[in-house]
Amino acid sequence: MSYLDPVLPIAPDECPTSYVSRLAVAHFEQSAQEFCTLVGVPFRGIVAGRADAFQALAELTRIPAAELARNAIRTDEAGTTLRGERLLRLNIRRSQVFVCPECLQGDIATSRSPPKQAVYGRIIWRLAAVHTCPMHDVALAEIAHADVTTMYDFAALVAPALANLPRLVADAVRRPAAGLERYVAERLQGTSGRPALLDSLDLFAAIKTCEMFGAAALYSRKHNLKALTPEQWRVCGGKGFDIVRDGEHGIRTFLARMNASYQESRVPNEGPRARFGKLHEWLTAVGQQSSYRPIRDLVRRCVIETMPLGPPTKLFGTVIEERRVHSIRTASLETGMHPMGLRKALEATGIIDAHQRRLRDHRVLFDSGKARPVLKMLKGAISLKEAETYTNAGRVHTKLLLEHGFIEPVLGHAAKKLKTLLFAPAELDGFLDRLLAGAEPVTKAPAGMMGIAKTAKRVNCSAIAIVRGVLDGKIRRRARLDGERGYTALLVDLAEVRQYVRKPAPDGLTLEAVMVEMSTFHGVVRALIDNGNLPTYRAINSVNNAAVRLVARKDLVAFRSKYVQLAELAESAGQHPRAVRAALRRKGIEPAPELPKATYKALFYRRAEVER
Repeated sequence: MSYLDPVLPIAPDECPTSYVSRLAVAHFEQSAQEFCTLVGVPFRGIVAGRADAFQALAELTRIPAAELARNAIRTDEAGTTLRGERLLRLNIRRSQVFVCPECLQGDIATSRSPPKQAVYGRIIWRLAAVHTCPMHDVALAEIAHADVTTMYDFAALVAPALANLPRLVADAVRRPAAGLERYVAERLQGTSGRPALLDSLDLFAAIKTCEMFGAAALYSRKHNLKALTPEQWRVCGGKGFDIVRDGEHGIRTFLARMNASYQESRVPNEGPRARFGKLHEWLTAVGQQSSYRPIRDLVRRCVIETMPLGPPTKLFGTVIEERRVHSIRTASLETGMHPMGLRKALEATGIIDAHQRRLRDHRVLFDSGKARPVLKMLKGAISLKEAETYTNAGRVHTKLLLEHGFIEPVLGHAAKKLKTLLFAPAELDGFLDRLLAGAEPVTKAPAGMMGIAKTAKRVNCSAIAIVRGVLDGKIRRRARLDGERGYTALLVDLAEVRQYVRKPAPDGLTLEAVMVEMSTFHGVVRALIDNGNLPTYRAINSVNNAAVRLVARKDLVAFRSKYVQLAELAESAGQHPRAVRAALRRKGIEPAPELPKATYKALFYRRAEVER
């Protein structure tokens, strides 16, 4: 086995093609390709990163093949890789040769070899995303534009620039490396502590993600990105890195800011494409590639959680399975309610607040999960007027059913805040089913049976009392009239209802009964009642259920124990009332002054004075 002599050391960050090119110079060959042909090493294999080529070179240089191949850019059927990082062809510079003048000057200053052998090509200079040397904070300078035959021969390409190196150093643009440039360098070196989200992406995907987020931040939503210069893309990459390096928090903050900056439009169905422009288009284009899955899923989650999108809408090529956010517009389409009524209902239930009143329907956003129970109740809800027709109970009876709690509006207590009550047809159906359950179908009304409204009038009771009796199972004989529906289809037995609503006979006395007890006239009893001498109370007549005014017997007894009418005294004595009055006057007994005849239509005496 023969070995090369001399053998140059290979730098830790040197490209294998640069090393072979420097060996060619050291051995006085015209080009790297000619040198490899001479020593039996396949140059194309070095360029492609093939293991057999590095093994052949290792045998000549006695440098381990792994060390020689450390910075090899391997290209095969699976793609392009560098130090285990996946890249695309567009991420690699081929014909363009960029260098850091400060690095070249340092190579010459620290080496005993001639300048052409001392300077070497760094692997980071081959990456299109890097335009600044992260070690010296100097802009890379383009020193050559190679053709197909020389594009990998670094020593030959850099040689003309070495004569002008002092000028290159003096003219170099001093600037700090952008965040993305430093990130790429650190990632290739395996430095720890890098952004976790970017590290979860393939390197080419991490670079593109930073560039696209930066472009979205620096340029308008519809800007022609193809017109951007390499320097503009460098700035975009740095700006995007500042956004993405904070992971989910940074991306959420940026998307929220971008969404908020979108000028309000009258078009109600403008979605993420209008709001995020080129960023949305890019994620849609690469959305199915596994390399972009982490960033795609994160942005997709952010959009779904902040915009009113739901099934069957597609986002980045995938159907949204569950809605997270509603707008007044989307909720109106889902429930079938008018947006104005829906807006009032959602505000009454606290789903939206008063600050959102001025916003257009498609700009009022709220949590769909929180609103789901409310929207479920509102879906297909009808107004009170529509409920009158739906139940076939008419205006008066529908309101009675509502007042007594037999039917209830949706939204519970919050319904009181609405000018228009809403009812769920399913709830109304439930009430009608309970009301008509067990009723015998008939083609015409049997004798003695009629509808609730007519029965209430005939029995002189409230329709609600009949409804309550039916639902409580106390009014059993019922029929359901064919050809009618709902409330009016129910027929009840008149006699059974009358018996059901009959009340116990009241204990008090009617005005007529008081007249008989006192043996007096209607006008006298009326005066005693109207002036509070005989208190009354209201009760229900047990026969016709009509309200009646009664006098308690104890109150009548109390009054008669205190006062006695002249007519009653005359009847007891068997004398004419004038004779009795004259006899009382001779004894000095006069009618009770607190019960004057002009008011009470009769003369009353204090019983205690008369019986003394």
